[in-house]
Amino acid sequence: MKNNYSLSGLYPITPTVFQSDLEYIDNIKEVIKSGIKIFQFRTKYMSFKRKKYLVHKIQNICEKFSVKLIINDD
Repeated sequence: MKNNYSLSGLYPITPTVFQSDLEYIDNIKEVIKSGIKIFQFRTKYMSFKRKKYLVHKIQNICEKFSVKLIINDD
């Protein structure tokens, strides 16, 4: 029986430095569209409000392309 909760392989992690939220989301969307299966949101130095906004946007993109989203540090 296959365990649906195991993760394997490499997956991209969000960058910690970026110019704007729109550019950040656009870049992440391009990465997600590339055919990856897992994506990790990881930010250490961002307000909770901003993280919540970005995670919502990223989650919608991940769902559209059937990509698993890992949220780290929160």
